[in-house]
Amino acid sequence: MGHSWLWEKKMDYYAALYLKERWEKLLVVLGEEYLVLFDGGRAIDRDLVKRRIGMFCDAFDDMYKKQSKWVLSDKGLRLKTCQLIEKAIVPSYKSYLQKNLPEFDMGNHVRYTADSLENLINSLFQMKLGKFEGMNCRDMIGIMKNVVIDHFSYTPAAA
Repeated sequence: MGHSWLWEKKMDYYAALYLKERWEKLLVVLGEEYLVLFDGGRAIDRDLVKRRIGMFCDAFDDMYKKQSKWVLSDKGLRLKTCQLIEKAIVPSYKSYLQKNLPEFDMGNHVRYTADSLENLINSLFQMKLGKFEGMNCRDMIGIMKNVVIDHFSYTPAAA
């Protein structure tokens, strides 16, 4: 079968396991609504929909905060992992919004659109440079030299 085929299968297995263990609980929040009978028809409980959207967004924020601390240095693995998460979360979220909230009501109760959710997911597992982002290499080397020089210049003298 070959080493690369086995590696691919193992990677697929662990990616699916990661997705199930970490991200699947978000989808549970978007379960079916309790329907209320209204004039012989069925109406969706809007308060429950709004609460579930809020719970989903809170759970997503928490998961994003935890997962964004991780870095996947292999670009292919990072892209594949983000795509798996995106394919599992975004369509379900988008479908939930379309099914349960009219378009004019979405802006008032939705923290994330499907597109913004997709963008956040695709930003996961990347190295965050923080205040050094956008600096060129020469500037960063200068900062590191200053830190090293400052460290040794303030070392207390032996008594």
